[in-house]
Amino acid sequence: MGPHDSGKSLGLTAWAFGRDDVDRVENGTIPDRESGFLVIDDAEQADDATWRELDRRLAAYPELAIRAAALTAESLPQHWEVEIRRDLYLTAEEIAQLLEELGSPADPTLVESITRGHAGTTRYLARSGLTRRPDMLRALTRAPSPDGVPEVAGEIAVPQYLTTGFLEKLGRDPRELDVVEQAGAGGWYGPPSTQVFVLHPAVRAKVRDAETFDQDRRNEIRALAADSLVDAGAFLEGIAESVAAQRLDITDRAITEGSLTLVTSHPVQVEALLRGVPLQRLAEHPVVAATLGLVMRDDESSRPRVLDVVRVADTALAAVSARGAGHGATGMRIVLKALEAMSLRVTVAEDEGIEAARRAVDMIDGLSLEERDEMGTLRGIVLTNLALTLLYGGHLGEARLLAARGMEVPQKSAESLFAAGMLAIIDVLAGRMATARRTVARAERNAWSESLMESNAGEPFRIAQAWVAVERSDLDAAGPLLESLMERAEGSEHWHLMAHVRALFDIESGDVEAGIQRFHALRTLRSDKKSNRRRSAFLLRLTESMLYLANGEHAKAAAAVREPTGDVWTSLAAARVAVARGQDREAFELVSAGSRLDPRDQMTAYVLRAVLLKRAGREKEAARTAERAVAIASVHELTTPLKYLLPADQELFGPLAESLPALVVEGEPVPTLTPRERVIADALRRRGSLGEIAEGLHVSTNTVKSQVRSLYRKLGAASREEAVLLLLALGLLDD
Repeated sequence: MGPHDSGKSLGLTAWAFGRDDVDRVENGTIPDRESGFLVIDDAEQADDATWRELDRRLAAYPELAIRAAALTAESLPQHWEVEIRRDLYLTAEEIAQLLEELGSPADPTLVESITRGHAGTTRYLARSGLTRRPDMLRALTRAPSPDGVPEVAGEIAVPQYLTTGFLEKLGRDPRELDVVEQAGAGGWYGPPSTQVFVLHPAVRAKVRDAETFDQDRRNEIRALAADSLVDAGAFLEGIAESVAAQRLDITDRAITEGSLTLVTSHPVQVEALLRGVPLQRLAEHPVVAATLGLVMRDDESSRPRVLDVVRVADTALAAVSARGAGHGATGMRIVLKALEAMSLRVTVAEDEGIEAARRAVDMIDGLSLEERDEMGTLRGIVLTNLALTLLYGGHLGEARLLAARGMEVPQKSAESLFAAGMLAIIDVLAGRMATARRTVARAERNAWSESLMESNAGEPFRIAQAWVAVERSDLDAAGPLLESLMERAEGSEHWHLMAHVRALFDIESGDVEAGIQRFHALRTLRSDKKSNRRRSAFLLRLTESMLYLANGEHAKAAAAVREPTGDVWTSLAAARVAVARGQDREAFELVSAGSRLDPRDQMTAYVLRAVLLKRAGREKEAARTAERAVAIASVHELTTPLKYLLPADQELFGPLAESLPALVVEGEPVPTLTPRERVIADALRRRGSLGEIAEGLHVSTNTVKSQVRSLYRKLGAASREEAVLLLLALGLLDD
């Protein structure tokens, strides 16, 4: 059920495709069927005789069911037991896919914000070739819309989300929405308890284009809508309307009444809605400010101490702006703040530039239209670089929003290539491989020069290209890209990403031992440089663990991710090792820890949990969990979590896994320590120098040296630290 062009017929056709238990009711002709399904497209066109005959059929044949596409529930016999599906609007992934199929250069995120996934309008904008928001909004006023639509008052078209309570506050009859729905000019969406009404995008655009309200009146109307939405329990939509109305007191109420569940269930949406609120307004509304801090994962820390010259210039420009002098001073302050964030990121100082980056974003969001125009393409460059800071600080959601915003701003070729690479890498890290592939494919249509591709600006894009190719097991495509990238790795800020993708390539190509040597050599080269970013450190530990798993060195794989960090990546990596080693209880605990918002983390958790459930004899639960994993794999074209399993465990995931290599190798048996080796092992952990160990054991230092060397050989360790980690990982020492 939904308005015109919302995808009802398309969804019905897709569901029926290839089924032999489905027949269509067409032109009043009802096929002779006693079981399965009868399908009716455009239920409003069926006459009374058709409905009476269908009613008779349902009563006569209990195994027969009907599926229909309708504008409203009133189109169907009222005594029928009906299950209504309203979630017809396209998802972000489906919008991106449709834009690619129609050859549209528009950013899927921008299109989604305008159409909210309405299928017909999304197709219209995709075919228009437009890429800028103002142009798209103007185009919607000329877009096809339902015929015979009742006159919609301008007030109703001002908010994006409506409720019957909103019409009552306006003094209007709530039944107007029923009339609009019956005409196919709008529809209800959302869970039954908190449904909201949304006008057909083209209808709304045309009415808004014709209305003559000033901004104050528009804000009043949206504030009424926001209040009504919060009253109805539609808190997320209430936040959207209240922020648009500049009524943060209503935003405060929506957050308070929606409680922490609202924030944790919709962190990306809440962040996107609140990000545009100027900092000075947030100071007046601490609940809103605290919520923004929470969804941005903003750890409290002291103000960074870097680049006095940047601070002095920033202060001077602030004074100029305060006096109202110096055209462009605000834009320059933003650039300086972005430079401060970049400097902190590169030097890995304190919070790695996160605080400075967010302040720069606040400043950008506070710009007037005139100031935005004055910054020109510089605004896009700043946004993309701030996205990089947030990415390497571990804030993928925020980074993606900024990268997408940066791509909206027309830029020179180098900046455009860098922005495309950034966006693709963020999606790859999150496991949205299909989205990343489409971003890469769109960018590849441009005729980038070889020198630009080989430059610093091209590095993120080539990393994304290689990663997408490895995910598809297209090693022929990935190989040359990685050879070129690794030549630059020692001096590159993105070296940890290069190292990870190269390791995945080495594992798939069967060159694991050489891959381990390459990885350690690069990490040694980088050991004297600032490279211990939080997110970078997690990725390096994950990389090392995967290499060792693929080489059958399970103890070393466990040691690589043993250090507790509270990070989902590390927990899941440790769980993967525990599954390979048969430590099912520990693996269950690790898989159950933490929340997972990205497809990669969700799929990895489902894959490991399915394997563990099967081992525990819970076959049905295992099958259901495996289906969830395969569903994510299919939607996002993500295969890595299925590849890093033992062959026997891979069988659970059916045909999809059959086409993939099983990259985890059976581990060697745990070595047995002699009583003397246990004493030496314990002493290595508890005591200081070898001389002190010798003194405590009442033997010579040379004797201890000999015994330590023997223990190292048995463990395959190269250092004391590695030996202790391996002993702990193997369970040969107590924690």
